[in-house]
Order: sequence, then structure tokens, then C-alpha cells
Amino acid sequence: MERSANPALADLHDAGWGTEQRLLTSADPHSTGKLLVSGNQRVLSPVGTAQSTLFAVGPWTSGWGAGAFARPN
Repeated sequence: MERSANPALADLHDAGWGTEQRLLTSADPHSTGKLLVSGNQRVLSPVGTAQSTLFAVGPWTSGWGAGAFARPN
């Protein structure tokens, strides 16, 4: 997100409201480029606090279970 060309994602990161999902690898943490969300789709801050009124769904988030996006119609 910190290098995103998407203005919405960049603004979330710059304002400290959202952060990027990072995976631990054997070498170093790996950035996925996805917005980190909680199990109920709330955007998570860089310190892991869920934003009470900010939700995100879709393939560009770390959330699972948004199957509606995977099916036509």
C-alpha cells in the first residue's frame, strides 16, 4: 500500500487508518499489496486496531469469504 498508485489505498496508508498485509517468510516479511482487514471486514490500523466505521471487501483485501466476487451474475 505504501507504494500503491491507487489514491484511496495510498491515503489510507498515509493517514494511518490502514496498513498492508505482510507475511513472514524465512528471509524477511513479504508485502502482499493487500489491505489488511479483520475477520468482520473492518480495516485494521498499522497497530492492529480495527476501525469502527471503516470496512473493506474485495480481492484487494486480506479478507476471505467474499465469494460473491468470484462468481458471475
